Amino acid sequence: MLAVRGLNSKMLEKRLHGCLLLLVFLLADVSGSRAETAVDLGPDSEDGSKRRSLATTMFCVAKQGADATALQAGLNWACGQGRANCAPIQPGGPCYKQNDLEALASYAYNDYYQKNFATGGSCGFNGTATTTTSDPSSGQCVFTGR
Repeated sequence: MLAVRGLNSKMLEKRLHGCLLLLVFLLADVSGSRAETAVDLGPDSEDGSKRRSLATTMFCVAKQGADATALQAGLNWACGQGRANCAPIQPGGPCYKQNDLEALASYAYNDYYQKNFATGGSCGFNGTATTTTSDPSSGQCVFTGR
């Protein structure tokens, strides 16, 4: 039987469970906003600032050269079952690019990924997508990042 400073095994198990739950909560991105960590670099940092973010913003985009049929299927799923907000990639929208299936799929994939990452959503789309730290936003078309 495991005993630690007057705690029986049931009490220890409950405390451990509570600590693990807290740890999971702290590590999970349940709010949808990206977590940032800042480090004190001292007064001599290159850019003159004393603090610098170590957060990495991730985007989910279509792989260059992916099969068009597979991209279309991924786009259809993201905008349908995946419930991505695809209004910006409709004609007249800020992210609409006629005849650029890769760009349209990238926007839909990323919107799905950002909304569902915390609950297990991935950036796979049957091998037609990948994550990147390069922001694919351009002009009025803004991709959200985590």
